[in-house]
Amino acid sequence: TTFSEIGLKERNDIQEWIANDPSILEYSSELLIIQKEFDGFSDTDRRLDLLALDGQGNLVIIENKRDDTGKDVVWQAINYASFCSTLNSDDVIKIYGQYLQKNNIDGDAEQLIKDFFEDETKVFPTDTQKIILVSREFRKEVLSAAQWLNSNGIDITCIKFTPFKFKDEILLDVDRILPQEEIKDYTLKLAQKNSDTKNQTIK
Repeated sequence: TTFSEIGLKERNDIQEWIANDPSILEYSSELLIIQKEFDGFSDTDRRLDLLALDGQGNLVIIENKRDDTGKDVVWQAINYASFCSTLNSDDVIKIYGQYLQKNNIDGDAEQLIKDFFEDETKVFPTDTQKIILVSREFRKEVLSAAQWLNSNGIDITCIKFTPFKFKDEILLDVDRILPQEEIKDYTLKLAQKNSDTKNQTIK
């Protein structure tokens, strides 16, 4: 079925599922959600669906669409990633603290982040931003752009959420369609190799 046919919403349902249990994404690293509907960008009223940290200290931009990605979701996510590239550790702690307060979650933001890493000396955020796109259907131009970005060293993951209706239950199938794990490391390493080759050629 589709999310619209069963009355499920992008923000009230899909986004909340991920926020409450980011492991549903079956991502390659654990994720700590640090904000929902993040709007802390200067000179724009855009809102990022979910902002997270992964186990390596990278900021992860999570953009959700309900039944169709549309054609501009990659560009939208890249914009968010560029905005988030300016955030420092103090910003991240403040953002997470606001998230905890808004959602009535007890705890000190900085300590909870350190507990997540299980490493008091972990540096965060890194200079790398990663992107996760979630939708029931991905347009071909979106997958083409995502594949090209991966081949050029930008870590972007496309995850397909497919709802099924069985009697009175709603079942959800989660499938990472891009990149496939067995070729992801190869693709990123190839991108780095190509970049190094270009740099050597320029010199």
